[in-house]
Amino acid sequence: MSVKVKIGDSGSSREARVNKAYALSVSQEHRTARQEVNLFEEYRYTITGMNVDGSATPQSFTLTADGTGKYDLIIQQVEIFIADSAISYNRFGNISGVTNGWDFYATLSGNQKDICTSATTNGLVLIQSQGEKFGSGTDLNKVPSFSGTTDALLVRVKFDAITNNGLNGIRLAAGSVDSFTSTVNDNFTGLDNFELRFKGLIHYL
Repeated sequence: MSVKVKIGDSGSSREARVNKAYALSVSQEHRTARQEVNLFEEYRYTITGMNVDGSATPQSFTLTADGTGKYDLIIQQVEIFIADSAISYNRFGNISGVTNGWDFYATLSGNQKDICTSATTNGLVLIQSQGEKFGSGTDLNKVPSFSGTTDALLVRVKFDAITNNGLNGIRLAAGSVDSFTSTVNDNFTGLDNFELRFKGLIHYL
């Protein structure tokens, strides 16, 4: 017994073309080595101006996934940069008496991944983020007098998770609502500077 079938396009219902021997012609897209290399591009993005007053109304800053669906963002590291007249581990920058602090987290497929939670001091930022350490003692992760009389806390956080395309980093999937969020819950206007510096790759789909 034989069954007559037609192969057609699911969108238009048009029949696929065949030759005189009723053989279906199929072609495969081939990428050159240069095209494969160009699937990736270096990515850098900085969230600036987080030295704001979030004590009455928390102030949030976000890095979001590509809304066009054209590329994934692979975030491989983020630098937390806090600058003030002095850096003490029991203060935030040089601000004392911080009660609600700072939150920093990633949202991936609807799940929240905390990096810093209610961090009220430089010491808590360093501990909670599990960032790379440099220096020692009272100078741990400090950049002294980098701009005249201004000191800074610099914490570099690397993301070692393996994404579904085999790369190290946190993947903000194209067309998704994946994101990084920074929320200031106190008055940080006394800071000289407070920013996040993201580094990674753009993966074109």
